Amino acid sequence: MSATNDNEAIGFPELEIFLEFARTQHLGRAAEALGRSVSSVQRGVRALEIRLGVPLVERDGRRVRLLHAGRVLADQAARVVRARSEAVDAVRAASGSRSTVRLGHMFSLGPTLVPQIAATVIARDPSARLVLRHGATNALVTALLAGELDAVLVSPLPIAADLASVPVFTEGVLLAIAASDPLASRESVALAEVQHRPFVALAEGSGSRYDMMQACARAGFIPAVAIEVGDMYTLEGIVGAGLGVSVVPESMRSHATPGIARIALREPIPTRRQIGLVYVRGTERRRPFTAVIEAVRGIPTHG
Repeated sequence: MSATNDNEAIGFPELEIFLEFARTQHLGRAAEALGRSVSSVQRGVRALEIRLGVPLVERDGRRVRLLHAGRVLADQAARVVRARSEAVDAVRAASGSRSTVRLGHMFSLGPTLVPQIAATVIARDPSARLVLRHGATNALVTALLAGELDAVLVSPLPIAADLASVPVFTEGVLLAIAASDPLASRESVALAEVQHRPFVALAEGSGSRYDMMQACARAGFIPAVAIEVGDMYTLEGIVGAGLGVSVVPESMRSHATPGIARIALREPIPTRRQIGLVYVRGTERRRPFTAVIEAVRGIPTHG
């Protein structure tokens, strides 16, 4: 494979398409996340291969996976997209425009932690403008690396050389079950008691699904996921309808959901998760992002 034009520019839209594909390594999921057709994503990846003159992916039947060159491109593309975002922010700051912080967070943190942080940030920096976005952990970290977000509140915490984190709090998990279920009156339940039931879960890449799988593994089984949903509130609605059970974070107790019972788990080793504020190293001194860091440092570290 040889490049058709070494000097031909590669645009940001092409890099963003490739970044989403690199995150999922699945044409259909990348297309869904981008709001595009599968064929357009496939053409975009192929166009990059032709333009660069190197194969980026390996096709094995219906499966497509990144080659080493593809992983290198994804890493460099994330840096380029992030640099564009930082340049735009710098220009706006120089012009005296209001400073903006783009904060991503997991679904379960929306009712309590996020408003608490937002209130603290606005109190400390009234000129700040907050843009909030919820999503699954993997998607949020990808957006952070791509420069689309300034910081994310996630669990589990990602490990990367260019990322830093501030612990916020730790919490356990609970069994979510329909309020009409015979187990709903119990003070605690061992997960093994529901191992043969259908489970409801968030999509792959979400922190809450990771916690559920860990808790079930400790109980000695792999849950049969019958229904997969896109957000925590739909998940609890499905559980409340009696269509399955699930494992949810303790922080969901603050959200009233009719028809749901959340019960403590009996575990020899309790499942705990660490929530942290994750950001790119070197951005922590930018105003008003310093107010976000100060806000999370003022929150008790045990949920």
